[in-house]
Amino acid sequence: MTQEGNISYVKRAAIVLVFVAYFIANYFTIGTLALKFGQFHTLALPFEAKIPFIPATYFTYIFCFIIPPAAFMVINDKKTLYQMVLVFFLSLTVCDVIWFLYPVHYDLRPDIYRYHFWYASWMQALFELDTPPINCFPSLHVLYAFLSYFYVREHAQHLKKFFHFMAWAIAISTLTFKQHYVADVLAGYLIARLFAAYFVTPQILRDE
Repeated sequence: MTQEGNISYVKRAAIVLVFVAYFIANYFTIGTLALKFGQFHTLALPFEAKIPFIPATYFTYIFCFIIPPAAFMVINDKKTLYQMVLVFFLSLTVCDVIWFLYPVHYDLRPDIYRYHFWYASWMQALFELDTPPINCFPSLHVLYAFLSYFYVREHAQHLKKFFHFMAWAIAISTLTFKQHYVADVLAGYLIARLFAAYFVTPQILRDE
């Protein structure tokens, strides 16, 4: 790959912080609007209540807050980095529209207050921050994890196996940490592939 120039890590960190601020404001604003105007749906399939709640997958789940910034730090092509920021903004906008027009409420959360292991309070804090459990369909966790992998696969290939593994691990954790329905996961994955097919490489839809 021919590099068109690098962005300093300080500037990258600043861009990440701006995006995080935008995401937080955006996420909770859409949630508030959906609560005020929306009619909520459930997408639970009959078998989903039987998917076990595995508290330890909390640690995998929160990795989605690390994976996209990490991808942004390991890709060196300036044009690709700016495009990546644009794609993350655009994909979030697509999610906003769906979250507002077709709001989904997650109904399968367990009683987390019966757990008392050492990280239970962290897990409880995350659940409380994300209460009520809306902005579910599609899963932004899954979308961003796979978008990060698709960019790394093309532009930082020495790390593609790790990012691929983490993308699938995060996707599974959204089910075992009881944050998303299977439909949410599939929708997030599909949107990531469609964005990657257009922006990352026209051959992204080839078999893995």
